[in-house]
Amino acid sequence: MAFNKFTKIIPLLLLLVLTNCKEYGKSDKLYSLTSVPERGKDIIYILDQQFEDLWNIDQKASDFNDLAASINKDISTTIKKITTQSFLEEINRFNYLKKHSYVFALSDDKKIGVFSWNTRLGDSMGDFKSIVLHIKNDSVVHTYLNENSITYNEIYNIKINQQKPVYLFHGWGKSSDYEYYYQIDAFSNEEGIFQPESLFPDNKSSLTSHYQLENLDFEAQMDFSIEKDGSLILQPEIWGEKVVYHPLEFNDTDFERKHLGNKANVTYTNDSFERSNTFNFINGSEFPLVNDKVGHTTTFTFENELKVSIEQVINNTFSGISVSMYEADTIRITINDPAISLIGKKGNYLFFEGAGVVENWPIHIYDLSERTILTKYISAAIIKENKLIFKELVPNRIKNHNETVDCVKEYGEYAMLYRVYGFQYTNLNPVVESMDLILCGYEQ
Repeated sequence: MAFNKFTKIIPLLLLLVLTNCKEYGKSDKLYSLTSVPERGKDIIYILDQQFEDLWNIDQKASDFNDLAASINKDISTTIKKITTQSFLEEINRFNYLKKHSYVFALSDDKKIGVFSWNTRLGDSMGDFKSIVLHIKNDSVVHTYLNENSITYNEIYNIKINQQKPVYLFHGWGKSSDYEYYYQIDAFSNEEGIFQPESLFPDNKSSLTSHYQLENLDFEAQMDFSIEKDGSLILQPEIWGEKVVYHPLEFNDTDFERKHLGNKANVTYTNDSFERSNTFNFINGSEFPLVNDKVGHTTTFTFENELKVSIEQVINNTFSGISVSMYEADTIRITINDPAISLIGKKGNYLFFEGAGVVENWPIHIYDLSERTILTKYISAAIIKENKLIFKELVPNRIKNHNETVDCVKEYGEYAMLYRVYGFQYTNLNPVVESMDLILCGYEQ
C-alpha cells in the first residue's frame, strides 16, 4: 500500500516541478547554478540558458512582451552578479569557445567590459541594450548606456596625456529597415565615473558611418579601420562607386585630421588651380592631339589613339559617353549627371565635370581598367602624378574663427574659405588627407 501511495504522489510532484520551471516561458533546465556565481564560466552558462528562453518565446503570443521583459530583467540581474575584475577576465577567456546570443567585449587593460544584446522588445529594427561594467575602487560598477540600437564588439584603451583612462567602443546598429551604420563612441572612466568624452573633430564624442541596403556591396568597406591600438582611425565615406577613407590621428589629447606629407615642399595657391590651357582641362592632365565637334558630339583624340566622345543634348538632359581605342572595343560610360564635360586624362583615368555651381561641382573619375566611377563635389582640382589635389569650400557652420578673420582682412566681407586635400586616385580605396592649408577667395 505504501508503494502505491508513493507512485500516486510522483506524478503530482513532477507536474508541480514542470509548472514552476515553465513559469514566464523559462526552460526546465538547471536555471542557476548558484545564487552567487563562483566563476565567470557560471555566468556564461546561465546567460546562455536565459537567452535560449528569450528566443524560444513565440512573438505572436499574447503575453510575449511580459515574458520577454521578465527574461531581460533576469539577464540584467545575471550580468550584475559580475563583481570582480577576475570575473571579467575569465568571461573573456571562455566566451569565444562557442557562439552566444549576446556580444561581450573587454578592453586591453581589462578594466572595462560591455554586454550588448537584442531584447526582442523592439520593432523590426530590434531593441538593443548595453550594460557597461567598469572598475571603481577595485569593485565592478554597472552602467546602462542610453543608446538602444548599438551592439558593441570591441573596446580600445587610448593613452591620453592627462592620465585619464579613455576608451573607444566600436559597434554597429540599424536606424531603419534599409539603413545601417557602424559607430565609434568615446568614453572616459575617471575615478569610476563613466561618461562620454569629446575626442573627435567638431567636439563630438561619436563617429558614425552610414550605409543603405543599396550599398551592401560596400558593407565590409563601410566599417571603420582602427589601427595602432586605437590611435589611428580610418573613417569611410562613399564617393560614387568607391569607398574612400579619412584618417583621424590621436595627438595625445584628441583626434584630428591627418595631414598629407609635403616632401617636395610644393606650395599651392588659388592660381595653382586656375586652368591654363585651351582645352579647359585641369592642370596636370594629358592633353588631346585634337578635339572635334560634330553636331552635339565632341570627340577628343589622344596620342595613344584613345578617343573619348561625349554626346550632349542641347537641354542638358542626357549625356552619352563612349571610349574607344583604334576604332575598336568601344566602352559605353553611364554617369548619372545631366551635364558632362571631359576635363582631364591621366593614364587609364578620365576626369569629367558634372553639373553644379562654380564653387561646388562634381568631379567624376572613371577608371578604364576597373570601369568604376569615383565622384566628389569640389571647388577646383589639379593632377599631381597619381594624386588629385583639390580644394573644397568650407561651410559657414564649421569655419574656424581665426581663419575667417584672416581671410576677411585680405578679401573683405565676401571672403570664402577653402581647405585643400589630396588622395591617390589610382588606389582601390583612396585615403583622403588634409594638406593643412587654407586658401581664401572671393564669392563668385
